[in-house]
Amino acid sequence: MIKKILKSLITVFLLIIYASQAYSQKMQKKIENNITENSDITILKELLKKADKNTLVIFDVRTVLVVEQDAILQPAHKKRFKQFKAKIDAKLSKEKSEELYSIILSQKKLELVDKKILEIFALMRAKEVKFIALTSGRTGRFGIIDKREDLRIKLLKDLSIEFTDSYPDIKPTIFDEIAVSKSEPSMYKDGILFASKAKKGTVLKEFYNKEKINANKIIFIDNQIKNLLSVGEFCMQKKINYRGIHYTNVALRKIPLIDEKIVDYQFKVLLEQGKWISDKEAREDLSLSKQ
Repeated sequence: MIKKILKSLITVFLLIIYASQAYSQKMQKKIENNITENSDITILKELLKKADKNTLVIFDVRTVLVVEQDAILQPAHKKRFKQFKAKIDAKLSKEKSEELYSIILSQKKLELVDKKILEIFALMRAKEVKFIALTSGRTGRFGIIDKREDLRIKLLKDLSIEFTDSYPDIKPTIFDEIAVSKSEPSMYKDGILFASKAKKGTVLKEFYNKEKINANKIIFIDNQIKNLLSVGEFCMQKKINYRGIHYTNVALRKIPLIDEKIVDYQFKVLLEQGKWISDKEAREDLSLSKQ
């Protein structure tokens, strides 16, 4: 008798698991159907034709709005950069290595992925469409950087990108409830949501609920499918009309070649002088040394 009951319970348990998996797969399929791939930022102009005050446009930052100028710092060379960094890490203490890496973060030069994004920002302001950023970027102190969130805000502002228009009355907010790290909490500041290790959908949900955001449509542009799915899941839970754009501009670009002499010199200067120099500066220095 007990064996029959246990067998029945196991059967029911397995059915629940299978049903849950089937439901999750069905929901993911629905979200995927609302995500399209595009390498041209002007797709937003078409979507904005039907946007209004109840529309919220959300931008990822790195490789969607901005990208590093120096070849070794670009996403395509992430693995190679880690190899160079590992050589430094092996020789230095954790604190010194962190300091040098923070110098790179604070002194590297960025550029717009597509200059047409500034036209789109102007269009959103004209139509009074709300817009914010949602970045995986971390927060808090790191090496010589007092607050990484403030550095990100400044670097974007230097390129005429600001997100303070839509919710000017919302003060900087730390989301302690979902923070993966107390020293690097997820937060909102100056129109930017910093996920800082947490899932983007979770961070958006926290912001949406805490600040009582009222949007019946969300357009989210990101270069990673996992983030688009995460935000899509939140929208589905809230029954918000969702459109995700998998932005592939940077991914489809011709990969810039790495000049080993340039990179070796950049890291040499970093170690010896405590500063990061651009590809252009390194090339000029090396040319002068040959004369």
